[in-house]
Amino acid sequence: MPHPDEKLFAIVRRAAEAFAGLPNVHSVGIGGRERGGKPTGELVLKVLVVEKVPSDRLPPGARIPEYFEGLPTDVVRAGHPRPLVGTPGYRPGPVPPDMDLSRERPLKGGTIISAQDDRSWGTMGFIVEALEDDRKVFGITNHHVLFEDPVLEIPGFLVGQPTPKKSCTACCRGVIGGYAGGRASPIRHDDPQAIDYALIRLDPGLEWLNEIKEIGVVEGTYNVRVSDILALDYQVLKRGPFTRVTGGTVQTIGVVLVPHAEPDILTDRLRWLQHFQDNSMAIRANPDPAAPADSLVFSAHGDSGSAIVNSGRQVVALLWGGEDENTMTDADPATERFGYGYGIPVHRIEDDMSTRLGFTLRVLPTAGEGIVNTVPEFAGVESPIRAERELERDLDRSERGRVFLQAWLRHSDELNAIVQNQRRVATVWQRHNGSALLRLVAQAPYEPTRPLPTELDGLPVREGLVCFLDQVERYASDNLKRDLSAHRGLLLSLPGRTYNDVLRQVGEPLQ
Repeated sequence: MPHPDEKLFAIVRRAAEAFAGLPNVHSVGIGGRERGGKPTGELVLKVLVVEKVPSDRLPPGARIPEYFEGLPTDVVRAGHPRPLVGTPGYRPGPVPPDMDLSRERPLKGGTIISAQDDRSWGTMGFIVEALEDDRKVFGITNHHVLFEDPVLEIPGFLVGQPTPKKSCTACCRGVIGGYAGGRASPIRHDDPQAIDYALIRLDPGLEWLNEIKEIGVVEGTYNVRVSDILALDYQVLKRGPFTRVTGGTVQTIGVVLVPHAEPDILTDRLRWLQHFQDNSMAIRANPDPAAPADSLVFSAHGDSGSAIVNSGRQVVALLWGGEDENTMTDADPATERFGYGYGIPVHRIEDDMSTRLGFTLRVLPTAGEGIVNTVPEFAGVESPIRAERELERDLDRSERGRVFLQAWLRHSDELNAIVQNQRRVATVWQRHNGSALLRLVAQAPYEPTRPLPTELDGLPVREGLVCFLDQVERYASDNLKRDLSAHRGLLLSLPGRTYNDVLRQVGEPLQ
């Protein structure tokens, strides 16, 4: 008679204790057996090891037993899991060059988010609302995406997409909401209360989709059972800003860390033990059909917080860790990349939200893709859109507008510094009434049919803009020069045009 899942998980925990100290073993779970690359459908304890060593090369006391409490064991080679937050400390340079840094409005899952101090990045997993109060709309990610250390947790800590930057004129910003609770990563690897998730309460007025980028509409949540994975064909997908959409099969659930299991480097050991999530789900990446000989990849730094969804687009887990080439310890890193990702089962997050925070996670039913939802107003919080955010909202409605807005946010601090610190630029700005023009642009959404002036105090506005942009380019960074060149035509077309005219122009497809 099959064991109930909880009874199987209890056996897993006892096996993890019993296997402490065995060479190469780092964790134990429950799942289906594989022989010769083929699943057998047999229920086994899955023992995850860094390297498989023939039993005849091990002393008797170091061998994994063939059976434990009546269950057969299956030894599986899988590298150590690491948290996959992106920070300069984890990866050289501020961001990987091929990371998807795009601004997404309406907001959706599978996109990059950054913490208030802009020191780390991760992924917005998916968006939910509280069943008991639909004014509470949350984005879900990992706690370690927002806070490197649990003691640094700050209620209301701002989160942005793609970054929390705001423009020097305060007419637009990247902030989407603030930290509203969750659970920190474990201080000890055996802490049963640690789940490593964070809720981002989204700002009132923010538009969002019940979708994951490049995957589609989220159809709900699902608690994966042992019976689902015995055939080793339970397919899942995740979308993160670094590795984009990747697929894999759930190999084992109820995964528990073996006590005192240690990677080779002390700093990795401390980081790994701090973030390891007991009762995890382990997923092995699918081979790339276009390059079957390549190393398998399911996730990498920056993908922490991604929603893991099944073939029915139901969320089954939240990605917290995996293998990455920059944390391998062998002389040949490729030998340790097996493409495993590790997720926190979504039902653990749902249960914690219900029992500790007092509300029920609800994926909003929707009739199809592209259905825009808006976070309702709630008492005591001023809506960013009502508080003169119309310009931001309207630009976000088109691809060209989002590109322009993202460039403005990206370079706003540099532009402000150039105007403040370079006398020639400041002189041109003042002489050609730059501040007055900026105020008129900010007010344009309130008078959408009124043309912007072609002259201010008898001086041609377009000529003043040309002179100002020429001066800025003398002191600009290469990135700012590139974006000024890309958007110069739009900026110089503003004089004499109405707000509605400009919106029609930015609404045209990018060439």
